[in-house]
Amino acid sequence: MKAAWRKCRAARTFNGKFLFSRAAFAKALKEAWFEAKEQAGTLSQEQTQKAKRAATVRAEIDALQFKSFRYDTVSMRRALETQLAALSA
Repeated sequence: MKAAWRKCRAARTFNGKFLFSRAAFAKALKEAWFEAKEQAGTLSQEQTQKAKRAATVRAEIDALQFKSFRYDTVSMRRALETQLAALSA
């Protein structure tokens, strides 16, 4: 829980002020829980690989907003979201 608060505060502090967001804290809590499980060695190799691939796909989805209008980002986003859904299932 403390690690999640640290992550949340590090990501959501602007000009010395902390802005609380439930979504940001939920994400930080999920990441901290996963890291704790990973350090404890309770995750299987497959779960670790899936989580890393899911993080990569999420980063690719976030990067789509910075592509120029020359690219068809709607179809790219749809394909990446399909991959993400398959990984989480």
